[in-house]
Amino acid sequence: MFSNMLIIPLGSVLSLFIFALIINVFYKAFGGTGSYKGSLRFICYSNAPIVFSWIPIVGLVIGIYELYLCIVGGMIIHNVSMKKSTLLILPFALFYIYIGVRTILHSFAH
Repeated sequence: MFSNMLIIPLGSVLSLFIFALIINVFYKAFGGTGSYKGSLRFICYSNAPIVFSWIPIVGLVIGIYELYLCIVGGMIIHNVSMKKSTLLILPFALFYIYIGVRTILHSFAH
């Protein structure tokens, strides 16, 4: 119980750093001009509204808004088009949706 209180927040922060590194590499491959620091900044800013995701209906809207912030943040920081930024962010969003749905369905199976 106590270990979860340490591991979960640390894992969440660590995952932000890793995700920003991966996103930065992909943006660079697509001709982006931003830095890792900029990638980390827009990933953290886009994840800020997640504090309100526990509210039932608002959670879905917050998720869509978070996706929008991530796309626009990547577009601005890395100086790429909206289309390129969407093509880079959307696969990660779909992966997170897949993991979330799979987790929910797995919890109902037991």
